[in-house]
Amino acid sequence: MFVITESKKNVTEYAEKVIDRKINKSPGFRVYQIDQSRYEVTGQMKNGIVNLESRNCTCGKWKFSGIPCTHAMIVFKELRYQHCSAWVSSYFTMKTYR
Repeated sequence: MFVITESKKNVTEYAEKVIDRKINKSPGFRVYQIDQSRYEVTGQMKNGIVNLESRNCTCGKWKFSGIPCTHAMIVFKELRYQHCSAWVSSYFTMKTYR
């Protein structure tokens, strides 16, 4: 099971809930590496190409919301990233909130 621990301490409660919801959607997807920073995610819903360098996905949700989309969360899971707060817009950090 994929667990994000320490990373969520840096983001707002709202962002934490969104992240948890997106992580729970992740079963059943496959990740294919395109190059060093791009990954194709295929599965039960709309497919997406995640670009970690530019912090966006072809689904548009990451760029629109500032919180990584489900496709990005699946890539993070595949790469065994445990700290995703670095990928969330600074707008959702506790520092900005305070």
